[in-house]
Amino acid sequence: MEDFSSTLNSIEKLNESNYGSRITRMQYYFLGQELWDIIGGSDTSPLTDVEAAKRWKVKAGKAMYALTVTIEDEFLQ
Repeated sequence: MEDFSSTLNSIEKLNESNYGSRITRMQYYFLGQELWDIIGGSDTSPLTDVEAAKRWKVKAGKAMYALTVTIEDEFLQ
């Protein structure tokens, strides 16, 4: 199985003309990486348990990284 970063490198970056196809690909990517609960909004805040909070922060960081590296720089402003 490919690692997290190499899979992201194969996903076309969001630009002015590919929103529809890209959103579908990203949704499946997040589902496969078990990050959809962060992106989909069902897991919105860290838990009070220290270990659970740490895991949540890691998942949120992975989700944000995936979003930022798959969007053209001009849209990150």
